[in-house]
Amino acid sequence: MMLRRQPHAIDASSSLERDVLASDAPRKASSPAGVDTVWGGSTTTETVVTVRNRAHSFVADHAGRVFSTRSTVNPSWRRRLRGDPAYAYSSFMYTLLGLQMLAQSLYCAAATPHFSDEIAVAEAIWVIISGVISYWSDTHMLCLPSIAHVADRCNATALFFFQVVKFSWFSSATPLAELVWVWGLGLGFGAVVKGYDSRCMRKHDVESYRASHILWHFQMPLVFILYNVYRVWRVCGEVW
Repeated sequence: MMLRRQPHAIDASSSLERDVLASDAPRKASSPAGVDTVWGGSTTTETVVTVRNRAHSFVADHAGRVFSTRSTVNPSWRRRLRGDPAYAYSSFMYTLLGLQMLAQSLYCAAATPHFSDEIAVAEAIWVIISGVISYWSDTHMLCLPSIAHVADRCNATALFFFQVVKFSWFSSATPLAELVWVWGLGLGFGAVVKGYDSRCMRKHDVESYRASHILWHFQMPLVFILYNVYRVWRVCGEVW
């Protein structure tokens, strides 16, 4: 007696095997950018490595520029810029601001309510020295290789972001009008001026660079001098 095939049973068994095999296969998930990523596969690893390499390259390139002793100014501009007193001595606007801050911390400490007297004096001395560093890099060693350029870049970046952190931290205790003055006319407009200053350098336009760099040296010190004088007038009732 011959046994007949059971086609439905075989088909069911084959279907079950396919389901089991499919469950063991790598699964895919669509990334937000529309790129298929294999879970547990090589695509994710390659993406992570690519992002990491690009981030490392960006940081290394930026650090290379910041810590380079080379001047970023065209060497042919040295005579033109050093011969302009407005450009040459504009760096000392930061020294003037620092002296004003020092006098304020000594004679009207209440006008700087967020800091202890010691920190206020230390910040004022920092700003005074910043003007000297700026002149050393932008005028004295202009277009020449020097550690002055490294010092100026690092110091300017640190001083700017110190102000960002300081006014962010104390924003709840600062009146709205003063926040608009500090963030709008001071830090915000200062960042725009610095961006334009860098753009003029990339365009190799010496006259535009000269004007923008003078503005960069005058703008933030002048804004904060006026802000500090207003604070002294409002708190101490006099302006010296």
